[in-house]
Amino acid sequence: MDLIALAAETGLDENQVTPGVVGFVITAVLFVVVILLALDMVRRVRRVRYRAESRQRIAEELEETGSAD
Repeated sequence: MDLIALAAETGLDENQVTPGVVGFVITAVLFVVVILLALDMVRRVRRVRYRAESRQRIAEELEETGSAD
């Protein structure tokens, strides 16, 4: 049974059945949380990449000077 037929049987107008303000607030909060998580992930990935590049640069410099431990 489709939703339109179900709404017609129960007397509900399909244009009046909406998530309302609560649905909007929940969606907005989820959107903000996802954006903040994405920004945090980018920051952490960038930090890991920079550390790896620094370690590689230090290893190359030690290798060039011949004082590798």
